[in-house]
Amino acid sequence: MDINRANIANLTSLWEHYGAAPLADESTWPFKVNHVWPHRCWHPEPGSLTSMAPLAEARAGVMFPLWPDLHGASLQFPEERELALKHAGWDCVLAQTAMYLPLSVSDYPPTSDKPITSAKLVVRNITRVEEVSSWIEVVNDAFGYRVDARAIAPLLECEQAQLYVGVWAGEVVASALLYYTGEVVGLHQVALKQTHQGQGLAKSMMQDLLRLAVASGAQYMVLQASAAGRPLYENLGFITQFEIRSYSNRA
Repeated sequence: MDINRANIANLTSLWEHYGAAPLADESTWPFKVNHVWPHRCWHPEPGSLTSMAPLAEARAGVMFPLWPDLHGASLQFPEERELALKHAGWDCVLAQTAMYLPLSVSDYPPTSDKPITSAKLVVRNITRVEEVSSWIEVVNDAFGYRVDARAIAPLLECEQAQLYVGVWAGEVVASALLYYTGEVVGLHQVALKQTHQGQGLAKSMMQDLLRLAVASGAQYMVLQASAAGRPLYENLGFITQFEIRSYSNRA
């Protein structure tokens, strides 16, 4: 398995589940776009694109992610494509690092089916629509954007997705999404309310999520780390793969 391509395949498959459509007409295939949150417009192989012209069809405010040509020998960021985007009026608004971790039962032994309890946090799977609002509240507070419940609620019926909250002292303070594609599990939307950051809760939740992933039988966990989150993932043993930069248009 090519773990680099598996990371992106997991991410783009999740975007599909959020609700995706063709960017415009057949001339823009295979560009796709989310018409609701997370407002991504993407191409499955942006690092190998020879023309960014189809992006002229994208509405203002969407984000287009760019990563290296994963079929090539080098994972160097495609600077020429970035220059083409900037020339067309697209600015970099988000930088992330793709990372992965081989999962080991010895490192994270599975637990029972009961809610996972760490020293400070109880991690609980949410299964009802009325619980989605608390998950969204954490994400909005941590990242400063507005998640659309129309994109999240359908995931409760998706076998590949599992939504989790972290409860501390009776309050929902953390969120996470595990998304499975084959033997890979993607970690997404890991968030902690701003009032509870810096207390070790993020690491506590991560350790429980890793145990859940191991219990599922997954062989690898993949993610896309922000600059703020990367030190935590490195501390847990995640391996750096390549850079992802997302751009928003000024149209």
